[in-house]
Amino acid sequence: MGSLEQVDHPGAMGELGQPLWRWMAGDRVRVQGQCGGEGLLCSVGVATLPPVSVPCRSAFAVWKGAIDSTVCAGQARVAASENYRSLSLEVAKTTRLSKEHLLKKSTEQLQRVQAELLETVKEVGKVKKHYMHLQRVSEVAKEKAADVEARLQKSDHGIFHTKASLQKLSTKFSVQLAEYSQQLAVAQNEYLLTLGAANAHLGHYYHTELPAVMKTLDGDLYERLRDHLTLVSQTELEACHVTQERFRGILEASTQVCREQSLLLFLQDNAAFAPTPEQQFQPSGTDQARLLEARSGSAGESGLEKEVRRWATRAARDYKIKTHGKQVLQRMEARRQQAPEAETPSMERRMEEVSENIRKAEVSRVKADARLALLRQAGLDVDTWLAGAMGQVLEELEQERRLSEARKSDKESTPTAEEFDWLAPSLTIMTTMRELFESRSPALALPNLPSTLQGCSSGTRPASLMSCPSTRVRSWRSLRTAMWKNGSRLGTRRGRWAMSLKSTCCSWTPWGVSAGR
Repeated sequence: MGSLEQVDHPGAMGELGQPLWRWMAGDRVRVQGQCGGEGLLCSVGVATLPPVSVPCRSAFAVWKGAIDSTVCAGQARVAASENYRSLSLEVAKTTRLSKEHLLKKSTEQLQRVQAELLETVKEVGKVKKHYMHLQRVSEVAKEKAADVEARLQKSDHGIFHTKASLQKLSTKFSVQLAEYSQQLAVAQNEYLLTLGAANAHLGHYYHTELPAVMKTLDGDLYERLRDHLTLVSQTELEACHVTQERFRGILEASTQVCREQSLLLFLQDNAAFAPTPEQQFQPSGTDQARLLEARSGSAGESGLEKEVRRWATRAARDYKIKTHGKQVLQRMEARRQQAPEAETPSMERRMEEVSENIRKAEVSRVKADARLALLRQAGLDVDTWLAGAMGQVLEELEQERRLSEARKSDKESTPTAEEFDWLAPSLTIMTTMRELFESRSPALALPNLPSTLQGCSSGTRPASLMSCPSTRVRSWRSLRTAMWKNGSRLGTRRGRWAMSLKSTCCSWTPWGVSAGR
């Protein structure tokens, strides 16, 4: 999305790039149904989302439809949130004023109820206190009556009482005990009745009066909250339903997006990228020729036959380049997966170069095939030349394949880095011989050392030879002799490699250089 928004300078792209910019910028997109602000959803100010019709033209059309739908849904939710906030502020203000009034009223009612409950509790305490006092007085009178009765039975008059006085005290205490018992029974009954009334009053307070006060204090708060929460939930459900319906159409259009249709529509709208009709031959003057004309040259071969040979060879060469390039790409891809990360960029650049060569070969092959087709229509034997060229190319490819396999098999028998140390004395001798011949006679001067062996005369290992140990080194007869002497003193493995190298070297004579085996 960000990359499309950054394309805002179509003029800088040229006349050919302007159609591409218009394709990316969406000049062809026609998304029906824009987001409007008319209507409210569930009376809370949610802008209704009009139905969208996304034409199945390109992926950008579907993308723009999704963006527009998201914007519309966002705007609707913003409008709903604003209405929610204003509505909540108004409701909060009204609820706060009502709450203050109900709190004052409920507080007064609760104080009256609790005052009545407090009086009941005080009455219970008073009756209980009177009951406990009578209980203690009755117990004291009972103890005194029992004491006097016991003294009468024992005839224990003492010095202060007589039998008559003790009888009189016993009668007195018996009367008092009867009165206290009657008063205690009355007090006990009153205490039980008062306690039962107090318990009933307390239960009425907790079950009736206190809930009534709390209900008065709450008022219609929860009804309002229920209405507003229901409104919010219902609004959200309807908004989600509208958004779902809108994006369902976008989903159907998304499933129909394909490159072929988008490319076809783009080519229809921009003729610059559409295939142009084939160009026809335009004769000049009175020329009426429409076909190829074969004219023989001085050597008896017509110019068209030369063209057949030329373009058959070119087609075969392009085939070889393409085939060999694909093989190289496969090998480089296998190496790239195993190569260190530092070497990956360079290998990718080389792979891009090989791919570009393959593309150029394909273009050249198409052009060569077109020429060969015209020559075939002119009656020339194109297939014979083409078969010969292709046979030679296939043979070269087979030779390269065998050579590659041979190189792979020779890797185990090639010398290691340390085995190049013995070449330094031989190359030193070779340099001395070349200087000697140059000083005596320029005609007998030896040619320069091969680039593969440069640096070996100074006792150092050649970098190119170290990187490719299987390279067959070409030298002269003196180098062969020096290596023979050094190789005869080496171990078995170095000696065998020295013999192999000596057999591939060139022999030198004063009259020229003769190739070795």
